[in-house]
Amino acid sequence: WAYQERIIDSPHLEVGVSGSLDLKLLGYPKVFLDGRSVKFATHKVLALFAYLVVEGGKQPRERLQDIFWPDSESRLAQPALRNTLARLKKALPGVDKLLQIDGERVEFNFCTVYTLDMELAARALVDQQQSEAQTLDIAMLESAVGVDRGPFMDGFSLPDAPAFEEWLTLQRAIWLRRMSLVYENLSRQQ
Repeated sequence: WAYQERIIDSPHLEVGVSGSLDLKLLGYPKVFLDGRSVKFATHKVLALFAYLVVEGGKQPRERLQDIFWPDSESRLAQPALRNTLARLKKALPGVDKLLQIDGERVEFNFCTVYTLDMELAARALVDQQQSEAQTLDIAMLESAVGVDRGPFMDGFSLPDAPAFEEWLTLQRAIWLRRMSLVYENLSRQQ
């Protein structure tokens, strides 16, 4: 639930400004920059981006190399990560300081103007935890249901990165449960 605490306190939910991102990770992943679909050079670039956004916090480069290039020696994984980060920045031009990179750690800059579909579900669940059942915000629950396009990153995979695949499986289970709770709460309110 640390993810939920982070999104509740984050000030980034502005839409319609230059360089704004719209990330849709429920269902097949889609990313939009200023309303236009973003095409990533490789699946690995999108996977790394999704991982950084969902995990939050500063991720050690070594861990990212182990997750995304498990069969590569460090001398090959380091430039592969550097190249993938460069491709990520190239795919999202105009987004100021999208990533914060300090030495051996990389993180998504949550001060970037962005929206994330998963946040509506997380907000609805936090609202449910903080409210009595009869005072739940039905509009918030309906909004959360409205962004549900299917399982987390549905149909997406990186067969050459087993640790990422394990993370993906875990996230799918977590978000299946969270969305089930949203649907249950909404059905109780109607």
